[in-house]
Amino acid sequence: MVDISGRGLVLRSSSTLIPGTKTYAGKRQRGQGEYLRLVFVCIMITIMPICGCSYGVSVLSQEANDFFNQGKYEAALSNYEQIIEKHPEVADRILFEMGIIYAHPRNEQKDYQKALRCFQKLVRDYPDSEYRQDSQMMILQIHNVIIKDKIIAAQQTQIETSRQKVKGKENEISAL
Repeated sequence: MVDISGRGLVLRSSSTLIPGTKTYAGKRQRGQGEYLRLVFVCIMITIMPICGCSYGVSVLSQEANDFFNQGKYEAALSNYEQIIEKHPEVADRILFEMGIIYAHPRNEQKDYQKALRCFQKLVRDYPDSEYRQDSQMMILQIHNVIIKDKIIAAQQTQIETSRQKVKGKENEISAL
């Protein structure tokens, strides 16, 4: 006899009554314990795929974060795209992280328009997301950066034009 639960549930290979169960002559009648075990098994079968999904998201997300920290932005974006395809339940967080990568100052392939699309999609499609407010702030920041970049480009054009004029005047002066 072996007590496996500490609650008087004893398993024994015989056809006599086993204390804590309803087993007589080798035939077992379904009792409350069997139904609880069945419910437990059903719950585990339901939870395991969910945990598996969480694990899959965690692994891919960690890989994407590692790529990001190594400056491998395209690889990070690729991982994030896989996560969105396989696990749309976390799309709001992934869209936010993708937007950050697209707008990151060290990303040589940065694309403010793609970043804006990520943040705008998050705001539009996930109004209750915890990332909504931060996305709205990022949208404002990116618009400001775009405006400042246009101003800087216009000023650089003016500077170059002024340099050309100065060079022309220098050439006129040296010719005299």
